[in-house]
Amino acid sequence: MSLLNRPRAGTGGSLAARRGVTLRQGCLMAGVLCLGPAALAQEALDSALSLDAGEAQAQALKRRATNAPAVWFPDAWHLGPVQLTVGVYAGVQVDDNINQAQTNPRSDAIVSSGLNLGFAWPATERSEVDLSSAVGYVKYLRYSANDQTQIAPGSVLTWKIDFEDGSLTCFDQFSDSQSVSSEASVNNLTVLPRTDNTAGARAEWDPGRWLIQIGASYDYFFSTAAVDQYLNRGTEEFFFRGGHRLAEDTQLGLEVSTSLTAYELPLQSNNTSYSLGPYLNWQFTPFINASVRGGYTIYTFEASRTQPAQNLDSYYANLTVTDQLTEFVSQTFSAERDISLGLTQGNDYNEQWTAHYSLNWAATTHLGLNLNLTYEDGTQPLSELIPVVLGGIPLEFPETITENYRRVGVSPGVTYQFTQKLGGSLTYTHWERTSNLSGNGYQDDNVAVQMTYSF
Repeated sequence: MSLLNRPRAGTGGSLAARRGVTLRQGCLMAGVLCLGPAALAQEALDSALSLDAGEAQAQALKRRATNAPAVWFPDAWHLGPVQLTVGVYAGVQVDDNINQAQTNPRSDAIVSSGLNLGFAWPATERSEVDLSSAVGYVKYLRYSANDQTQIAPGSVLTWKIDFEDGSLTCFDQFSDSQSVSSEASVNNLTVLPRTDNTAGARAEWDPGRWLIQIGASYDYFFSTAAVDQYLNRGTEEFFFRGGHRLAEDTQLGLEVSTSLTAYELPLQSNNTSYSLGPYLNWQFTPFINASVRGGYTIYTFEASRTQPAQNLDSYYANLTVTDQLTEFVSQTFSAERDISLGLTQGNDYNEQWTAHYSLNWAATTHLGLNLNLTYEDGTQPLSELIPVVLGGIPLEFPETITENYRRVGVSPGVTYQFTQKLGGSLTYTHWERTSNLSGNGYQDDNVAVQMTYSF
């Protein structure tokens, strides 16, 4: 019996929009929340890049209250010098395969509600504290053992201090989730409770046409479920980026990162990773932007109870192109190859290609349409317990097998701004997973309706 499919207590199964600054951004976020690929590779470097996304989200919330047209948003709230953004959301989704199983799929209706929160505080003339987060609760109407609280990925608290030609940013990124729909490597599983918190600092120096970034952080990743304690780990992360501006919006440089991961239990392999490669950010035209990254990466895994010591020599790559076709239509394409730490007991890592395409159309002043397409192709070594009899005594020994999986997703959606404060979205998502291992494929259909209200 594979450890991936071991029975799990309390789940009834096996282990195996927020509103944006503009209607166009609302379309994009609705698609990403339902179908967007997870970014988990090269721990140190991707942690640094995800901070950029979190800071952008915090700035978007701030602009929403200050620069957005009055037809969309109310006046900003202020508590002394602190600018607040507060909203609520509520939604319901119907899913025909919550346990992502090939046989005996379980359907349920899921109700969610929560708060969208943000604040910006100019602490001094040259520093600012920003927060962006969404906190909510998810209720399963049939399988209530899966009820959960969630803190949205991308939630971030930053304190940025500016100085001549640069800045220093102290940050804390955090998330709390049980959702598994974003993890192509996982199947036969309804929920996977996990909390992720990364705290650290990053310095940027921007003298003339050069840009230097250096950062250090500590990531603590853990699960609140007793059966998933094997995931608990701490990671020290370090990264460096140095680039040269070839033009005002075009930059070429080199990025280096390393991470040291130690697990609390000896069921997973402690490891050290290194990555090195070039990157290019290119403003091809005023409407087309391309970002290219790639390079060599190596993981050194220590021996664990289920796996021998081993090295993984591989590579990472990422291409992202954004295109503003017209004032109202935009599209984004990305292709990424990454290596991430495994989520299944005895699984040290998985390697995955991900291709993602999104199309967003602000059809009218209030109506937005979006389409998201995702293709994922991955490989992961899994541990399977093989029964043997020695001296008349039945025993089980772990054996490593390799899973090759593919997953395809499609998600059309619509968003509508009913009033200055009230908006809504309707999204359909279909996933189909195939695998070379029997019983590890599935199909999943989900229809979700969500309403948001900004105070």
